[in-house]
Amino acid sequence: MSCRRSERDGRILARRFGCKKEGHRVSVRGKPASVRKPRPSTREGCNAGQKGKRIQELTIELRNEKRLCAAYKEQLDAFAKIVEEHSDRMSKKVESVVENLEEFEHIELEMLHSKQDDILSQL
Repeated sequence: MSCRRSERDGRILARRFGCKKEGHRVSVRGKPASVRKPRPSTREGCNAGQKGKRIQELTIELRNEKRLCAAYKEQLDAFAKIVEEHSDRMSKKVESVVENLEEFEHIELEMLHSKQDDILSQL
């Protein structure tokens, strides 16, 4: 396995996978020698390259899922904020209703006591 890193911040730019078995060479007899450098590997039988591609695909998929997760979290936070604001308004309305009920109960008790006093005074 080899990797190429960025000189600026040390991030991995490229990674090549191989195994220590190195596969087996394809017969190159009868074929003209390649002049280009670096020439491609003529070894076969090793799945390390396929594993590297699969790792790369899964990394990309994970990155996309993280983006989706962040977007969903943002939407959920916005929804929770709206619900919280709405519940604050509702709790204020409920508070005012409770205060009104307490006030009416107090008035009702006063009226009941005054009626009882009137009845007792008549006796």
